[in-house]
Formats: sequence, C-alpha cells, structure tokens
Amino acid sequence: MIRKLIIIIAFAIAVAVIADYYGVITLPSLEKPAVLDNRDQMIYKTKKTIED
Repeated sequence: MIRKLIIIIAFAIAVAVIADYYGVITLPSLEKPAVLDNRDQMIYKTKKTIED
C-alpha cells in the first residue's frame, strides 16, 4: 500500500516536472528569480568587458 502511494507521488512529480519543462505549467519552485537573472547578466557583461 505504501509502496503504491510512493510510486504514484513520484509519478506525479515526474509529470509535473516534464510539464514545467515544456511550458504547460509553471512550477514556482523551479523558476529562476529575476534578481538572479539580472545579476548573471551583469556578471557576463563585466567579464566580457574585462576580456576585451
């Protein structure tokens, strides 16, 4: 009984992750915060400027 429940939960999580990957749904925990995205862009621009 417990084994079936664990399998069903694991299957549901796998389906949710796949659906998130294809953009069907959006899981907030897997979404990259905008602040980190801006920081990464700034680091990339700074690195590129230093290399030039």
